Amino acid sequence: MASLPIPKPYKRLGPFSLDEDDVFNSQEALDAYLAGGSAYAGQVLALLIDGQNEAHIYKVNKDKSLGSIGSVDITVDVEPTENSENPVSSGGVFVALSNKAERDHTHEIDAAPTQDSTKPVSSGGVFTELGKKAESNHNHNLSGITPDANNANKVPVVSADGTVIGYTAFTVDQIVQLASIDLSDIAVGEKKIVLAEKAEDGSPIMGGAITQLDKLGPPTLSTILAETQAGWDGDEITVTGNNLNGALGENSQEYRIGSDFFLCISHDYGTDATNGSATWVRNRGQDSLTPGVANDDAIIAELETEDGWSTANFKQIGTKSKKGTWYRNVTGGYLYMCIDKVNGWTRLGSPLTIDLEITTTTHPNLVASLKAHSWSSFYLEGTNVNDEAAEQGQEYWDITNNVWYKRNKDSYWSKMS
Repeated sequence: MASLPIPKPYKRLGPFSLDEDDVFNSQEALDAYLAGGSAYAGQVLALLIDGQNEAHIYKVNKDKSLGSIGSVDITVDVEPTENSENPVSSGGVFVALSNKAERDHTHEIDAAPTQDSTKPVSSGGVFTELGKKAESNHNHNLSGITPDANNANKVPVVSADGTVIGYTAFTVDQIVQLASIDLSDIAVGEKKIVLAEKAEDGSPIMGGAITQLDKLGPPTLSTILAETQAGWDGDEITVTGNNLNGALGENSQEYRIGSDFFLCISHDYGTDATNGSATWVRNRGQDSLTPGVANDDAIIAELETEDGWSTANFKQIGTKSKKGTWYRNVTGGYLYMCIDKVNGWTRLGSPLTIDLEITTTTHPNLVASLKAHSWSSFYLEGTNVNDEAAEQGQEYWDITNNVWYKRNKDSYWSKMS
């Protein structure tokens, strides 16, 4: 029996083109396909090379072996790319899909800003909330607010629409009025100190601002606070004059002259160049006079002379002194001490050198008293208040009358011949 030809519509005219069933990702998958019986002679198959952008192309022989046709370069996109005809990596597709929401997913959005919320907020809600806020430099217009008699001079608390909703616990005078501080006299970056004044009723009020004070007083104080300056009352002095710029000193300033320290305890700037003032107190660095210092030398010169000393060893000197000051010559002699604020000094001990003979020059009043005494008893030095002080052991020789007088202890004088 003769075989019939296959109808033309069913006759394979050539090998089919590659489709996804003809492409294998591994050699094992390709070998399994060849052994399974589905392969046919002339079929074109492709094997993708793992990790490379190329494929090996094979043709199936009659014995199901493979004949190599060659290799083809394949461009693989890392992630889906618009209008690309290249294959895309599986990982890229996975990542792209994981970043997408499901089609039926809806985001939760806050209608207005909410504290601690991590949800997005609608633009309209933010716009509405911003519209309720004032600008940072906005000043509320308080005109038309009815004063509250129970809260006179207190600061009203005003809502965004200008409604008074209460009053502060402090008064207007207790608020720093920055707009009233004059900054025209300082440079950019410099500072002023805000001042609080004490009102008559004892309450604090804001008193404006001043430039920062130097802790040390101005150099002019070396003259103003000198020992010889008139006006010292003990260790305190108030100086007056031009203090508009603090030339006389300002409260809490300090100054040093030699070993003495000075502190300003109060001041008044005054209204013109004549009526300012500053009060200073002195803390003596030492109480002893120092030879070589002009003022101290002047005091020492007045102390170490017998002129002016009373019988009680007290002397008022002309050179300005400080109460509590003392002096003693390094080689001995009297110990001198200032005992009041009007330059009054006393002395203890003995002079540096003692002349054993007094004369009508050194002790004119005492000599006159000795000559006039009846000598029925000892003469007590000082009976005549004008007697000059003498020392134990001193003598007076009356050469004209050949008489000798001698001072004993306790201020008693004897007529020796």
